[in-house]
Amino acid sequence: MTLPDARRIMASGAESYADEVLAASAISSSADSTLDDLLSCLRRGGLPAELAALELYVRTGRSRVGTGPASLITDVQDWTTYLAGMGLTARSA
Repeated sequence: MTLPDARRIMASGAESYADEVLAASAISSSADSTLDDLLSCLRRGGLPAELAALELYVRTGRSRVGTGPASLITDVQDWTTYLAGMGLTARSA
């Protein structure tokens, strides 16, 4: 899946859950994806949000508390606040 296709799926909200997971995977693995792209995945919840959160941790160097899925912060507002504190902004935050 291309990054433009993945962005379209995340923006449309009308795709299947499987398509959203594939799109989130494409976005999270692309060096060309933006913070906005990752935040759009967080808004989907579930596995798309977890994939995006993992990439956000990598990109920002933010430490996780604990291990496993419970240690992932997938809340959009939490990430928006964290990114702003780092001097990073996202258009749709």
